[in-house]
Amino acid sequence: MATEHINLEVEAEQNNPQKQPVSEPPLTLMLHQAKIRMIGATQEVMSEYGLPAAMMEGIISGILADIRAQASTDLLLDFKRQMIEQERSHKQKEGEIIE
Repeated sequence: MATEHINLEVEAEQNNPQKQPVSEPPLTLMLHQAKIRMIGATQEVMSEYGLPAAMMEGIISGILADIRAQASTDLLLDFKRQMIEQERSHKQKEGEIIE
């Protein structure tokens, strides 16, 4: 049933002449492909090092903590960039009004 839903969405996008062709795959597809690669890499590491799932869980938990910390940093940097851009835009508009 989920496949039918996806197929209908793909057909609807293909039949929509107003939409421009997309050069990159949809984000959902990229995320799915990334997940598959990560699962494969995880299985490969477990096999190569002979790690049981319980030990791999601890390693992955540590990796997840690192990723969450990086995500927080990225969010903060994006917020700061947006604030700077808004300030520049505001100053530019003020300059246009004064002139």
